[in-house]
Amino acid sequence: MDQISIFRHAALVCALLLLTPTLQSQQTSGSSVGTVTDNTGAVVSGAAVTLTNVDTGDRRTAATNAAGDYQFVNLVPGNYRLDVESSGFKHFIRTQVVIQVQGSTRVDASLELGNVSETVEVSSQAALVETQQATVGQVVAGRAVAELPLNGRNVFNLLALSPGVVPQGGTQASNAVSGMNGNGFSTGNYQISGGIPNTGAEFIDGAPINNGYINAISYIPAQDSIQEFRIEANAIGPEFGGTTNGVVTMVTKSGTNGFHGSAYDFLRNTVLNANTFFSDQAHLKRPVLIQNQFGGVIGGPIKKDKLFFFGSYIGIRAAIGSTTTYSVPTAAEETGVITSATPVMDPGQFNASGVFVPSPPGTTFPNNIIPANRINPTSAAMFKWWAPPNGTGITNNYSVNATTKPVLNQYIARLDWNATEKQRISAVTLITIP
Repeated sequence: MDQISIFRHAALVCALLLLTPTLQSQQTSGSSVGTVTDNTGAVVSGAAVTLTNVDTGDRRTAATNAAGDYQFVNLVPGNYRLDVESSGFKHFIRTQVVIQVQGSTRVDASLELGNVSETVEVSSQAALVETQQATVGQVVAGRAVAELPLNGRNVFNLLALSPGVVPQGGTQASNAVSGMNGNGFSTGNYQISGGIPNTGAEFIDGAPINNGYINAISYIPAQDSIQEFRIEANAIGPEFGGTTNGVVTMVTKSGTNGFHGSAYDFLRNTVLNANTFFSDQAHLKRPVLIQNQFGGVIGGPIKKDKLFFFGSYIGIRAAIGSTTTYSVPTAAEETGVITSATPVMDPGQFNASGVFVPSPPGTTFPNNIIPANRINPTSAAMFKWWAPPNGTGITNNYSVNATTKPVLNQYIARLDWNATEKQRISAVTLITIP
């Protein structure tokens, strides 16, 4: 791109981020619950519970109720630390508390008698398991989303990691290029827990990305821009409707208190590929496949613990060839010699007065040869527009390579503001420019 194009795209991103209207969307946050007890199993009421996002410094506080329970809701997915303090007990710390999109993580705390200045830190227990919801699903999070090898870096291929998900035609073979340029039907063609393929509900940051035409997916985000990827298959919550298949929820990354970024360039080239079966059979060259996917992400603080930014860009420049096979007339067929075991019926012909005179029933052309004077002049003139066969036989006897050259620029911009302990504001803009 030249400098003018870069400036134009950057200005468009900023304008859309500032002017994007408010939309109703599904919830993408998570929650954490738990019970605080002492070493005898008795509940501890009035304990001070603090939950802190280790990446952004976002801090929540609560006190346990009479039953010793606490709850934190509307949490941004990420890595947290739980602190529990109560007079007469040692300070309890639980690290590696992972909050997932639309998940509810339970963390119970057992306090030991002692001085509050003493600390008991728990960091090596078994992985926390969500027990608060009946929904059957799976979350692909963090590093796995960014580093799993995906065909064409199409993030929707992560669906195949979940039990009960069966890819249908065009899903695993498609790539980000075909999906981002209108092949959204095959992109979402997965059967989830026996549901009807291509009837699922897909969301990015709570906003639906299915369009009105055959429920196709209209936006495929860059793989490096996704923080979590959740698939819900059975016992889906009542907040989701209009689906007879499953629910896919993605959350884009947000900035943290540290600056982080990466750049990448993934290249596929024709010289690294073998020829296709039909192209090789027709003695054609390998179909062109040059696919260059490049871009980067960057995120960080605008104001520490308060305001964060994240941006993603992916560019695609490609030349994708495919081999298509047709049936074309042979040289013999153009002269009226029809190679067929089935007799060729003579339908009749027009007489000198221009009246069509049908042949008697059962009349055939001798030896399946149509006389030259019976071949329609218009049909005969069209033969010169047909390519001669480059294969054998009378069907599927012509193969040709065709090339498409898709171009794409995709941007994602996100701002997160921890306004107060109870108010958090996020703005996300997703833009695709052919």
